[in-house]
Amino acid sequence: MKKCTVLVAILMLSGVIGCAQNTTWDKPGATQQQFNQDSYACTQAAQQYTAPTSTPYPQGQMVSGQYVAPSWSQNLNAALNNSSGGYSTNNNLYRGCMQSKGYSPRQGR
Repeated sequence: MKKCTVLVAILMLSGVIGCAQNTTWDKPGATQQQFNQDSYACTQAAQQYTAPTSTPYPQGQMVSGQYVAPSWSQNLNAALNNSSGGYSTNNNLYRGCMQSKGYSPRQGR
């Protein structure tokens, strides 16, 4: 439970979840339907496959006859580096695609 709490706190602080700003795309004369089509096309073009990784969780050690458990940072690093893989959207490719179609990004809330 503590690992989950630490992970959520880190993600919130890094802006991955929580109060991260959203991007609004502007293009003079574009309809909502045109935006939806362009956004879908750019999302498809920006998909990237990430191969699964498997980082074993650190094991404790015997030191001078005493068991020493792995530190919280070792556990956290193992959890963050263990990916199930799959497809994700590369935000830089998506942004470049939208801009190539004439859209301008505007930061919003």
